[in-house]
Amino acid sequence: MIVVGLDWSRYKHDFVLMNLQGDILERGTIAHNMNTLEELAARIEQHVDSACQVRVGLELNDGALLAWLATKGYTLFGIQPKSAQRARDIYRPSGSKDDKIDAFVLAEFVRINADRLRPWSPPSEITLKLRELLRWREELVHQRTAAYQRLRALLAEWSPQLSELCNTLERIWQLDLLSQFPTETRLCQAHGNRIRSFLRNHRMRSKKQQQIEDIRQSVPMPVPTGRVHIVEKQTAFLVEQIRMLTAEIKQIEEDLKQLTAQHPDVNVFKSLPVQGTVTIAGLLAIFGDNRKRTTSPDELAALCGVAPVTIASGKAKKVRQRRACDHTFRQALVHFAFNTAFCQGCWAGPFYQRKRSEG
Repeated sequence: MIVVGLDWSRYKHDFVLMNLQGDILERGTIAHNMNTLEELAARIEQHVDSACQVRVGLELNDGALLAWLATKGYTLFGIQPKSAQRARDIYRPSGSKDDKIDAFVLAEFVRINADRLRPWSPPSEITLKLRELLRWREELVHQRTAAYQRLRALLAEWSPQLSELCNTLERIWQLDLLSQFPTETRLCQAHGNRIRSFLRNHRMRSKKQQQIEDIRQSVPMPVPTGRVHIVEKQTAFLVEQIRMLTAEIKQIEEDLKQLTAQHPDVNVFKSLPVQGTVTIAGLLAIFGDNRKRTTSPDELAALCGVAPVTIASGKAKKVRQRRACDHTFRQALVHFAFNTAFCQGCWAGPFYQRKRSEG
């Protein structure tokens, strides 16, 4: 049995090979590519008879290096960065940091505490797809929100009446209107036939038609000549960006719908007082297929960031929100909690309304 400590980075990885007595067998640095990774595997094989005799400690919890290690059949231990930092202080009280020392600390940490650590196990293929799609969707939603905010700010500055008309920016006709008429001046200068064609194609209600006509009859906000072209290009760019992000988010949600239907536990989570594909997919991603991943509800709550952190010393005591967690999982529980407030017959509904009334 040997222990491997891996301190990873984007371009290179420092490693230490150690036996169970604490003797260093090998140490070195490898580049982040398949050739050098296979060279590391060959070095490890010189000291053991099978992959099950190799324990690997590293801080990385995702990425290509972890995927490669999983294919080798090693026993993997994911060490929390804070735990690794505190362990490093034992060997470097001065607080100095070095990648080679970090690799040694990880190996030593696993060698001493292997019986207290839980080996990492890869999720099933369907659970992994759900998690990656949810993370990708969350990132795209943040990008779309940023694009919304930038577009609203641009309209509020140079086209306040258009900004009031297109207050949500989520309707197709609003994006089409801004795409064709990015400023109030453009809208006022447009030919009546073009406006009527737009209204007819989008089947606009009479109230909206009147609002558009009122803008056309008003005096537009002046835009400096040297700035008109840039404002129009910025508006068109943000509109197109929102369209692309919305289309991709819809496709991801369609993929999530298909995956959740294939998951063996989907009926369990559909029986909960929740609605929506994203929420159910998030719950499936949290619990996954490995029921031994967490040993208690408290541990699962800590993983998702919904367990309070109590700090007590002497007479002082304070409780704060847990920040070290999987933020995608926490967002899934936020969606779940919010959904329960609107499900008929669920106790969360009256509780939510009471808290709203209390401010």
